[in-house]
Amino acid sequence: MRPSVEVSRRVPRFAQVCYFLTMRLLSSRRVTVLAVCMAILFSGFGYGSSSPEKTSQTGFYFDTLCAVTIYGKASSPDFDAVFSRTAEIEKQLNAHNKESALSMLNRRAGEGPVEVTDDLFYVIKHGIAYSQLTDGGFDITIGPVQRLWGIGGDSPAVPEPSALSAALDSVDFRKVVLFDRDNRVLLENTGMMIDLGGIAKGYAADEAAAVLDDRGYRHALINFGGNVVAIGNRPDGTPWRIGIQHPELTRGDTLCVIEVVNATVVTSGKYERFFEAGGVRYHHILDTDTGYPVENGLASVTIITDSSMKADALSTAVFVLGLEAGLDLIYGFEGVEAIIVTEEKTVYLTDGIRDDFSLVDASYTVAK
Repeated sequence: MRPSVEVSRRVPRFAQVCYFLTMRLLSSRRVTVLAVCMAILFSGFGYGSSSPEKTSQTGFYFDTLCAVTIYGKASSPDFDAVFSRTAEIEKQLNAHNKESALSMLNRRAGEGPVEVTDDLFYVIKHGIAYSQLTDGGFDITIGPVQRLWGIGGDSPAVPEPSALSAALDSVDFRKVVLFDRDNRVLLENTGMMIDLGGIAKGYAADEAAAVLDDRGYRHALINFGGNVVAIGNRPDGTPWRIGIQHPELTRGDTLCVIEVVNATVVTSGKYERFFEAGGVRYHHILDTDTGYPVENGLASVTIITDSSMKADALSTAVFVLGLEAGLDLIYGFEGVEAIIVTEEKTVYLTDGIRDDFSLVDASYTVAK
């Protein structure tokens, strides 16, 4: 689709109006996001009438709203390049598109090695690395189970136990074989299905940032359905202020605010995509052992780091692993910070984010 364009100078009500219209659009398309789309709303705090011009374009990719905002003079062809690259990645990595390169690979599961595109091979390779790192807590072959649940689609339903058990038999990242020499991928067993929903949008956001960086932009925000990439700092030299969605309140209510420079912020939470059946709420983050939604006392996980794809994978992985194992995982990385929110209203922070964190809801407690 052709991206829409908006050029404006900041006015007192702009952020609120922008956010309201965005939420209306998201609601009309039945879309949910990984983190609240608050980067633009907070990015202008502190600016007056002399704020620099900003240019925004939005498009609809990966079943979500994707926005790019550049501060200072911007070129329309550069936005075109960003969204052209995004569309190219979606065409390859979207498992819900029957014509995508990934869907064609999945249809040939059990038939032998298949040559794939550079992008698809790269993301699958990194997906397997994160799967190995979490011993399958994050597993890119969860596709058969996700399809059974249908969460986020038009007809979600609780699977029959026998069908769920059969689908789980096809989940095993160890049965994906990569041939680096010629970009071939082998799904060993019939019925296997890779789903890159946990990292594809992050990869697209990283590539969008790379396009802007190559073209010399130093102050910009990318928000791909909640995968927020903050390029540089704000034009006045201060950090970007990113709001994190409150896990218990309506879309747009903020639990906390963090300040970042040249970083990405991604959140996974139980509130993002779910349905209710028989008085029970079922969310979209699935346990690769049981096939059912993860229930371990966590409400949301936010990752702050230098790669949106990495943050995508780690936010899901930490949520699946739980509080203690999740924190152990994050402390094994350099340059990765986390905000973990429990259902008991306690917020756990890694050391590197504490000084840049502000709690908005006083009914929550920050763990020492």
